[in-house]
Amino acid sequence: MKIVRCLIFAVALGLPACSEKQSDPAESLFDSREPKALARTIGVQVDNAAAADATLYAVHFDGVAINALGRAKIHAMLRSRAKTEIIYVDSPAGLASARQGSVGEYLRSLGLAAEHVGVQAGADPRSLHPVAGDLERMSKTESGASANQPTKKAVDEPAASPLAPPSK
Repeated sequence: MKIVRCLIFAVALGLPACSEKQSDPAESLFDSREPKALARTIGVQVDNAAAADATLYAVHFDGVAINALGRAKIHAMLRSRAKTEIIYVDSPAGLASARQGSVGEYLRSLGLAAEHVGVQAGADPRSLHPVAGDLERMSKTESGASANQPTKKAVDEPAASPLAPPSK
């Protein structure tokens, strides 16, 4: 009888605790319903990157029709603070005019007039530049020892074995 009373008492104490929903701290951290600062920051970076290279490439089209990736890039360009005035379409000559028409049609479906955002053939000239100056400034290509490069002495001397006795 004593065991039965203990069991009933344990069940009675345990039921209210089981019926209450316990909140998981990790669940609130990754709650998808509320935007977090990191998600907003990444979104701004995506938008600015899309505006910095305002070119649609072959991957942004299915044949001549703009696909979901292309539409997402256009939306990112338009959300950017650096307002995109021209969207470039980098395509082979045979597809260029049809793809430009597809982009123009999509922009019109968004309610944008041709005078607000234009469509041109070719790559965004702002994204093309010579790399010679950039290469000269890279620490890996500069002559002389830098903080990240080992000195000649460290390269020429053999490494000490961890099993060898210390030298005097």
